[in-house]
Amino acid sequence: MPETEAIAKLLNDAIAPSDERNFLAHGRWWSFDPQTATINVRGGIRRQDEDQFGEYSEETISAIADRFETLETDLYKLRSNIEKRRGDHDFDWSPPPCSEGGA
Repeated sequence: MPETEAIAKLLNDAIAPSDERNFLAHGRWWSFDPQTATINVRGGIRRQDEDQFGEYSEETISAIADRFETLETDLYKLRSNIEKRRGDHDFDWSPPPCSEGGA
């Protein structure tokens, strides 16, 4: 499949923002520094050679979200290329209509 390398790269590129997202979503929001407008987050899982605390500003969190949007766009393009090649783009993905009188 021509997209194999691009898919592998996309999956590798998704690791870091996914780790950051998981840290934010599953960690304990420990404190807020109003002077720097940062949130200090304590990770929920202790891993060897990994800092258990992370500091996140609004700008940092927005950058993580932006990275996911870029990954989503890249994934959509890959999927679209595969669907076009296979002819899947002609498939109607809408749910079938409900039959009269119930199921």
